Amino acid sequence: CVSILSKTHSPPMIEERSKIFLANFLDELCKMSDDDLQKHKASLTTKYLEPPKRLSAEFAQWWGEIQYDDLQWERYEELAEVLEGVTLDDVVSYYKALVLEPTTRAQLSVHCHCAKHRIGGDFEAKAKAEAKAKAEEAKKAAAEEKEKENENEKEKKQDGEEEEEEEECDNDVEATLIDLSEWKAWQNAMPLYPSNIDINVRA
Repeated sequence: CVSILSKTHSPPMIEERSKIFLANFLDELCKMSDDDLQKHKASLTTKYLEPPKRLSAEFAQWWGEIQYDDLQWERYEELAEVLEGVTLDDVVSYYKALVLEPTTRAQLSVHCHCAKHRIGGDFEAKAKAEAKAKAEEAKKAAAEEKEKENENEKEKKQDGEEEEEEEECDNDVEATLIDLSEWKAWQNAMPLYPSNIDINVRA
C-alpha cells in the first residue's frame, strides 16, 4: 500500500511518477549485494521473533488467526524459518510478479481531487509544460556553463602560448647578447649607439 499526499501535484501525475519509481527500483534490487540482503533478512527475522510488548499487540496477533480462521499459531516462527532460505533471485522474481508483470500484478488506485487539482482540468498540461520548461532551462544553463569552461580553457591555452612566445623571444635576445665576437660590426650597425663608445667585450 502506497499513500501519497501532495500540495503541488495532481493524483494522476503522482500515480505516474510512482509507477516510474517502482519500475526503476528493480535495478536497485538487482544491484543489492549479498551482505545487504543478509542484513535485511536478519532485521526481518528479529521482527518476526520479537514477542509482543503490549497485551493489545498479543491480542491482535491471536485474534487475527481466529478472525480469518487460519489458526496458524506459529505463523511468525514459520516465516522466520522460511526466510533463511530466501535468495536475491527469489526477491527479484517475486517483485517482478507482484509489481511489474501485467498478467500477475493487481492494482487499485484511489484519487482524491481538491479544488486546485480538479478532475478533467488542464493542470496536467500546465504541470508537464512547467516541467519541460525547467528541463530546458537546466539544459541551457548546463550548455552555458560548458561554453564558459571552454572559453576559460581557451584563454588559458592562449596565455600559455603567449608565455612560450615571450620565453622564445627572451632566449633569442639572450643568444644575441651572448654572441659578442663581432661587437664592433654590431655596434656600427646600430644608429642609436655612437661608434665612439668603447665597451670592453669578452668574446
